[in-house]
Amino acid sequence: MLEAAAGRLDFGLEAMPEVLHEGERVSSSGVRAALAAGDLEGAARLLGREYTMSGRVAHGEKLGRSLGFATANIVLRRRPPLAGVFAVEAELEERTGCCAAWQASAGGPR
Repeated sequence: MLEAAAGRLDFGLEAMPEVLHEGERVSSSGVRAALAAGDLEGAARLLGREYTMSGRVAHGEKLGRSLGFATANIVLRRRPPLAGVFAVEAELEERTGCCAAWQASAGGPR
């Protein structure tokens, strides 16, 4: 289909060989499937790094205070391929004025 469109619309197309890691095909759909199954280690293996999500911290209803744990509501640009409540490790990337940007790695307790 893409090849036909390339000929019809006169743009270049180059097929790339598939990428294998330890005999497993590396693909974005494979990463999404691993994440949907809760297989963070499998996703990390395919990505070559831990899966990360990033966004800005937003004020919430402050319910975490009653749990005895620090919590953060992270505003994401798009829906992540996994859902739930996660234990995370956060790093301060930059500080500008009143706000801070954070990046969190989704994962379980270490």
